[in-house]
Amino acid sequence: MPATISRLTKLEFLSCASNAVATVDPSISQLAALRVLKLGRNKLATTEAGLPRSVLRLEDLCILDVDRNGLEELPEGWSEARELQVLSLASNQLKTLPSALFTRCIDLKRVDLSGNSLTLLPPQLRRLENLVSLNLADNPLVPNTLRCLLQLTHLQLLNLRNTGRTTDSIPAELGTALVNLTELDLSQNNLDAIPAPLDNLRSLRRLNLSGNAIGSIETHQLAGWGNLRTLNLSRNRITQLMPDLHSLENLRALYVNSNNLTSLPDSMARLSTLVRPLT
Repeated sequence: MPATISRLTKLEFLSCASNAVATVDPSISQLAALRVLKLGRNKLATTEAGLPRSVLRLEDLCILDVDRNGLEELPEGWSEARELQVLSLASNQLKTLPSALFTRCIDLKRVDLSGNSLTLLPPQLRRLENLVSLNLADNPLVPNTLRCLLQLTHLQLLNLRNTGRTTDSIPAELGTALVNLTELDLSQNNLDAIPAPLDNLRSLRRLNLSGNAIGSIETHQLAGWGNLRTLNLSRNRITQLMPDLHSLENLRALYVNSNNLTSLPDSMARLSTLVRPLT
């Protein structure tokens, strides 16, 4: 990306995604009006500079997308990027995150960290009081690292697909802490039962538990899922569906394919809200 780009002082939106960009000239910090910068699917990791700190000096930058660049580390200077609201670092090779990322960028609303090599989440993550969407999928997270999420009370979407979760590694307080959570993805994990904290997620509309080893659903777990619209239980080990599944009055899509079912309960006919067939 050439130094002459600094002349575009009124530029607000810049997308260079899906190219072969390997360097970003430090003069990019002179784009005083830039609010959106998309550098995803490039080759920033092929140079020593990687993602330059000058990007973080863009005072009005609200959206930064640098996914799929093979980045192994991030620059210092996140304390300067205080206006960031959307950050995508997906599909890189990050093992750690700078503590300042979540200490200063407290206005973040959407963060995508999926597809990296993260094992621990920095405790400073709990400072993101405005966060509504967090994607942690496809990271080898250690069992107890999710406790820093309990203070993210505005969180609406949480993706924990393929993060090594077991039934015991979901914090007990999750159900009562994340009261605004509407979408939860726990697919492709090591769950042998539906974690008890999920019983209290009363705002849930979409729940994905596919690709686990769940053998059954307990009747009491349905009581808190009155708002659920999509339930994905495919690719588990379920042998029988409980007869009172029809109590999910708002359910519109149910996936139970690739289980060990031999029949469906007669009460399924009372699920009048379903708009998709069982698949």
